[in-house]
Amino acid sequence: MESFRSDLSSSEIFVWMIDLSEISCAKLARFYNILSQDEQQRADSYRTSQLRNNYVAARGHLRSLLASFTGIRPNEIELTYGPYGKPRSKDQGSPYFNVSHAGDRALFAFSRETEVGIDIEVSSHSGDFLALESLCLTEAERKRVGGFGSDRRGREFLRTWTRKEAYVKAIGHGLSCPFEKVEIIPTTEKCWYSRDLRRVQDAIDERWHGTDLDVCSSYIAAVAYQPPASRIRLTLESTSVR
Repeated sequence: MESFRSDLSSSEIFVWMIDLSEISCAKLARFYNILSQDEQQRADSYRTSQLRNNYVAARGHLRSLLASFTGIRPNEIELTYGPYGKPRSKDQGSPYFNVSHAGDRALFAFSRETEVGIDIEVSSHSGDFLALESLCLTEAERKRVGGFGSDRRGREFLRTWTRKEAYVKAIGHGLSCPFEKVEIIPTTEKCWYSRDLRRVQDAIDERWHGTDLDVCSSYIAAVAYQPPASRIRLTLESTSVR
């Protein structure tokens, strides 16, 4: 993991991407051994070896990355979970973090100052999401996405979905949050902020900012965070951590 730096400034979001398909069987075995008992049980519950291996690789990398930030051995990292299942480290010096994986890629986001949410989706699956358009988009979003031709409409819907999922993961709600109550408002081609329509009625407008991530052409990804975090440090790593 030669390109990894464990320093993390207060205004920085650090994003690390790995290729799950390049992880050897020996490394998977080592990662499995550093997982907690409940993580091992979850890994063993997957019905296919690919799903199991992807989970083990993602959690093993997460523990190794957190160890780099905290100085604590990976197998001694203590994770706790929020009411909707978002993990957080109990260890002193640990940053906020979030994880997402799709296909053979996994993304990890870290921040010192703000909760963070990240999502990655396989862009070729965009057509599978269109049936959800009427359930997941606000009226303004439906008009915007509907303005694209059929060749781009699916991709633009998936981009909006990815931004929303990054936001709801940042606030710790995940898919329990109704997507049609979250509006994504683009500010530039790649930057945006979210407006939670449930909170507007209470005169509370807690804006979460977001940035689309250029990871590779076959994936769509986004990260959500609150100011003052502003700088995104993206590392695309094809080899796994040591």
